[in-house]
Amino acid sequence: VDELALILGHELGHFKRGDPESRPDREYASDALGAKYEDNAGYNHCVGVEVLRRFNTPDSKTHPNSESRYQRLKCV
Repeated sequence: VDELALILGHELGHFKRGDPESRPDREYASDALGAKYEDNAGYNHCVGVEVLRRFNTPDSKTHPNSESRYQRLKCV
């Protein structure tokens, strides 16, 4: 459930920011918003962020790799 909350929060972040297209910087910003929305809704982004490890996606023109996104959001 926490993982789904992070994904939905991320997509809501794109919507709230009005992102017309994906770029790595926009993905990082939406990741941060998604974590904030998730925590505010009572879920735990420290658990939800684990979904990025399962995606295991490489860098692309539109998205940074999953591991770098995980490293920015993980809780120590």
